Amino acid sequence: LPYLADPENKEPLSVNIRRIISLLKNYLQMDSENLPYNNSQYYVYGTEVYHSLHNYLEFILRENSPIDIRAFYSLMDHKALMVWRMEYLCNDRYIKADQLSALNAIIADYRNSVLNKMRIQIALLMKYNITGEKKNLYKVLCGLEAVKEKEIQILMRFVALLEQSLFQGVIF
Repeated sequence: LPYLADPENKEPLSVNIRRIISLLKNYLQMDSENLPYNNSQYYVYGTEVYHSLHNYLEFILRENSPIDIRAFYSLMDHKALMVWRMEYLCNDRYIKADQLSALNAIIADYRNSVLNKMRIQIALLMKYNITGEKKNLYKVLCGLEAVKEKEIQILMRFVALLEQSLFQGVIF
């Protein structure tokens, strides 16, 4: 990154919308034959993260042990970063003016239906650690599935919006 190497360089970094689309499709595993990352027993990529966390919660239920919520916080932080990325594209005019309202709706939907719901899941996990009540974990199991489904729907809308921008001749 030239800007990081030379603080006097005030030129903004370029944004490659085609690359963003490709990465989002990989995250959603829409192009599973061309994934740049392979899931393994040690790490997962994309929406497979939800499945991995689901398995972890089932393990916690079987073992009746406290939960380490760091992975869930990491997932929530990922959702917050996604909101910021969308806002950056909106604020820095990478989206055509006639599509800004659609992007703003996507951002609001993502914030409310994904990020804020992840915050609720974290609160339920903390509540489980304090009270030991398994009902909180069952709520999280259902909540994570709902977040995953909603995130997929919203990101597919976002990908479609970005692709539409490309096909309308917007220069990125």
